[in-house]
Amino acid sequence: MSLKTARFPLVLLLLYGPASGSDAGAPPERIVSPAALAMWQERSFSGHTGYRAADGGVGQALHAVATGTASGLCQAVQIDLSALPLVRWQWRLDRAPAPRNERARDGDDQGLRLSFLYQSVMSSESILAVQYVWSQSEPVDAGWRNPYVADAYELVVRSGPAAPGEWHTEERDLAADFRTAFGRAVDRIDAICLMTDGDQTGALVEGWYGDITLQAR
Repeated sequence: MSLKTARFPLVLLLLYGPASGSDAGAPPERIVSPAALAMWQERSFSGHTGYRAADGGVGQALHAVATGTASGLCQAVQIDLSALPLVRWQWRLDRAPAPRNERARDGDDQGLRLSFLYQSVMSSESILAVQYVWSQSEPVDAGWRNPYVADAYELVVRSGPAAPGEWHTEERDLAADFRTAFGRAVDRIDAICLMTDGDQTGALVEGWYGDITLQAR
């Protein structure tokens, strides 16, 4: 992630505000579909990553292609982490950026990045983000503060080269990952964002995002 992507969720939340309502009394899971494009807001930072809904082999999913470009999608939601602390999703990486130092500013392209954001009720400027990434150079479970924005934490959940056509299912304890990243608990999520970008390296990057499910333990 770069400064461009860190500013994107902040801008969206300030313009549209946190989602209303909560998951109190809701069923023990909530599904957010990246393929439901009408529910997502796009912001461009360097051209436009191409996002479209398509059948990727597991039903409708979001297909993303970056050609040296950077734009992201974000959806304002409100999810109670005390009720739904776990997250599960599917993704697929068909073309990846070349391996490089992903902790440095000039190596900050990600084939697949899924972010969960918390906005403090005390300050609209206070945003914490946990960003799950598929890395080409870092091992699984490696984590680091973004080189541009200290309140964004990147966490590797899959590592290695692209695997064209292969879907992978990831599962994380989102509430625990926020505690690990920032040394404190957060009670909810206010937005979900995703981004496939290649502007730092000029790469052609291609990936897919399947349904995102928040669930109880």
